[in-house]
Amino acid sequence: MESDNENRKLKSKLSSSTEYRRKQKVNDPEKYEKYLTYQKEQGKKNRSELKKRLNKSKPSKKDVETQEKIKLQNRIRQEKFRRKKQNKTKQKSTSTSSSALIKVSFKHVTCQEKVNQNEKGRTDK
Repeated sequence: MESDNENRKLKSKLSSSTEYRRKQKVNDPEKYEKYLTYQKEQGKKNRSELKKRLNKSKPSKKDVETQEKIKLQNRIRQEKFRRKKQNKTKQKSTSTSSSALIKVSFKHVTCQEKVNQNEKGRTDK
């Protein structure tokens, strides 16, 4: 019963085009691959056209706003990726050892490198 309710909730959140693409991926993979290649080509074409319009001496405000929007979306995407990666490393460090190493950059030498240098000096004596 609960899984049916969850499926309904997920379906209600998805757009009809997303549902169609998912069905197409399962039912007709060749057509789905054609769709993906078409989307890829269109994306390349649109990016190159935008780049050409932005290289003009006076690009339109709309094109500049489009570029800023793309940059903002990329920043958000990168930030999500960094957070996700950071959470994974935190989980690994807490699960593998109780004493996790913390690296702090200071004048191009990390604290861990200083500790390693100190240990080398102790063993050399």
